[in-house]
Amino acid sequence: FFLFHCVRGDISISKMATLADGIMDQESNPSNGVPPGSRTLQWQKTEIEGMHTKKPVQTYYYYENPIRSSCIFLLAAILFAKITWNGLELTLVGFLTGEYNPDWNAGFTPNHVTQFQALSKTLAFVTPFFAAIAADLFVGDYWTIAFCITCFLVGMIHTTLTAVPELLGSSFNTDIFKWGALVLSPIGWGIFETVVNIFVAKQFHPIQQRNQLEIVFTAIYICWALAGIISELVLAIIIEYNVVISYSLATASVGIALVAFLSGSTRYVVWSTERKRLLLTFEAFFGTFICVKHVPDENGDSYKRKISAPGFNKMKKSSGGKIPDHIVEDLKRLLLIIPFAALLLPLSIVFGLWVPQCIIMSQPMKFGVLGPAPMIFVNSVAVIIVGFILNYWLYPTLEKKKTKIATAHKFAFGALFYGLTYITMILIFNHMKNVYTESGEKISIGWMCFPYIVLAFGVLFVFPPLDELTYVLAPTSLKTLGMAIQKFISFGIGGMIQTAILKGTQAWFPQTNKLKDYVSSDIKKLYWLLVGLAFASGAVFLIPAVKNWMEWLDIYGESETAGFDVTLEAAVKEQEKHAEDSPEDEA
Repeated sequence: FFLFHCVRGDISISKMATLADGIMDQESNPSNGVPPGSRTLQWQKTEIEGMHTKKPVQTYYYYENPIRSSCIFLLAAILFAKITWNGLELTLVGFLTGEYNPDWNAGFTPNHVTQFQALSKTLAFVTPFFAAIAADLFVGDYWTIAFCITCFLVGMIHTTLTAVPELLGSSFNTDIFKWGALVLSPIGWGIFETVVNIFVAKQFHPIQQRNQLEIVFTAIYICWALAGIISELVLAIIIEYNVVISYSLATASVGIALVAFLSGSTRYVVWSTERKRLLLTFEAFFGTFICVKHVPDENGDSYKRKISAPGFNKMKKSSGGKIPDHIVEDLKRLLLIIPFAALLLPLSIVFGLWVPQCIIMSQPMKFGVLGPAPMIFVNSVAVIIVGFILNYWLYPTLEKKKTKIATAHKFAFGALFYGLTYITMILIFNHMKNVYTESGEKISIGWMCFPYIVLAFGVLFVFPPLDELTYVLAPTSLKTLGMAIQKFISFGIGGMIQTAILKGTQAWFPQTNKLKDYVSSDIKKLYWLLVGLAFASGAVFLIPAVKNWMEWLDIYGESETAGFDVTLEAAVKEQEKHAEDSPEDEA
């Protein structure tokens, strides 16, 4: 790591004390620390209505084609790391319960495995908070990613060693397995998933290449889908015959991810940390909620405490506080991620339940080599195809016409497809029941292609825009923490609600995976419940006020990225001015 740190060069953001007004676009010089082949854009931050203070001028270094120049290494790391994580998730239950090797396993009961996986996911969703603070405050994104992939690799080595019979003792070594599969691997993957998305987005210029963020976040989910195909058709099938080979390949895959990430070290655009600014942001956060205000004394040399109601404005220097105004605005942007992500929480719940429900539906069906778990590859293929359609046809066509789909409408489309996914499952359930009643036969697992394909559209209309708006809204110095907050709400809190739903609807589930028990169960009620939740969520995003609010979030977030310290009121005025000046675009 020290060697790569030495050779990668200084390619972080440099701060300029003064710069002429306007924009200068100039070729980069490799000798000045700028990545080879990149260009620099410098601009003076100027005042607009509602702004009280200026931030330092920054120089951003960027590539004209970031995906080909630097992001390709990160996408490769995402691909191979996701292969390992998918393979571990798909095979963990069978490995621990002895399905793959009855003579060498941990001897866990299904309930024990469920608790094991729940704790593992909790670690994966909680640790990114601390990692985000460390990345933004101390070590930066580059070293955080290098650490978490290494942690993931060590965890998989532990897991693979326990899969070899009698290598670590005469009985299965549960302690070493827990360190690998319960602690190190989930922590490594959870941090990696959160930080790497932000690091990829930072390879793009925040103004000139803003429109490309939509494409790159879709590309990330295409990599996820490709990883799903490989893990579902390779690792999940090989483990049926040899556990050690399957886990060895999974370990090698995360090792390749580490090599791929380090290979691009000299080409990454690495943003420097702003420790003082972050500490002031945290001070503003805690000061906002206490009934104390710091006001300057008569001489203006120090501050004294005064009783005051909680609120943001009291912390601003323009209102007599001691925190610069743009720091308080950063805090507002960060906290706005909470209601925004909470609005997407119902869709996260609906999405989180599709894998177990599709596997439960597939188990009583007729299948060959492609069983319930490997069959999910159909969804992965569909995500890749739909992703290419969106990236190479729909979005470029809309950009040429100088238009785009509103973010709220994308979420509404996603909710529609989520609901249609469960409607197709209801139709398949009815078909299974009719065939069983008439002939007692099973239907083919090929029927599951329909919900898998429909779901692909929903995934790509929800998650890439969700990550994109989170990235834009989060302040420059807190983007990693902003993404960690969004992931925790979407998957952490969403997972807790999913668990509560499953416990409350336990009576609807079949007692076994036999066809007779499945068609006589009330599982269809759960599907209707999820359909209603998806459609209700989609209806919310069609409300004009919600659409306008999300457009305002985009403007409010971009104002900070573009170099303006805009208050909430100024962002609203900017949105109204845009509507008056461009009525056709608004329509």
